[in-house]
Amino acid sequence: MSLEQQIGALVKASENLTGAVNGKIGEIDKKVDDGIQHVQDAAVLSLESLPFFTVNGNHDFLKYTTTAAGNKSPYKMGWGNGLDGKFETELIEVRSGSNPSTRLPVVRELLDFMGIGANTLHFSANFNILRVKNISGLSSFPTYALYIPWQHIKRNNWTYMVYSRGKGFSWGPNETFNGSNQDDWRLFRTVLKQNSGAIGAYVHVDMRCYAADAEMYIALPSIIPGIYPEGRKLPELFNVTTMTLNEHWNNYDALHDETSGIWNPVAQGSSSHN
Repeated sequence: MSLEQQIGALVKASENLTGAVNGKIGEIDKKVDDGIQHVQDAAVLSLESLPFFTVNGNHDFLKYTTTAAGNKSPYKMGWGNGLDGKFETELIEVRSGSNPSTRLPVVRELLDFMGIGANTLHFSANFNILRVKNISGLSSFPTYALYIPWQHIKRNNWTYMVYSRGKGFSWGPNETFNGSNQDDWRLFRTVLKQNSGAIGAYVHVDMRCYAADAEMYIALPSIIPGIYPEGRKLPELFNVTTMTLNEHWNNYDALHDETSGIWNPVAQGSSSHN
């Protein structure tokens, strides 16, 4: 074999080796990509398989009381000292089975934003939107204006979410959401994790008012165990506290002593707070 032939054979062998190596690298890359995709698919499937629920009762705002100032106030929602008379409130119905064409624009817009659809006749389930408007003429207050029902959230992997729109209020744990001049619905989400060594740490969902023309709408404030997937819309989740509340609401006065805080599930009564 001539020198030229030997060199040609070596070049050919080198090319074959390079091709084989590149082929193996491609196979390895594909296996790595397949493995990454498998892990990602498994993670998504795990999240989609988790049953999420919320624990703060009356997050649907269907139960309400009337304050001394004459406001309809969702049961267990709190007001700053003496401030309930400084705000006008309204509970706006969102009802499954209602004629879609008769739904108010604010309701239709929310249903569209949630992914339910403004023209969907039946969905799960009924709730109210809370509208709060500052009617005092004041642009600042010494304390929070109000807080959501059962607003105490523990810092050990809980998620807080709420649908909201409006202006002049800030709300969320530690005032992390500024609702300034937002005329469209937003879904606010924050995850509360336990800081190192902060056993027993918690936050409150207070809402503060900082404008004389402040007005906001909120719906389905939800305290959810675990980390709710980012980017997923919030449905009206099952609420074990509300289920118990619904069961006993018509017997509320007999069941619960606000002064002592005693809850007596076997008491009888017929008074209603609706």
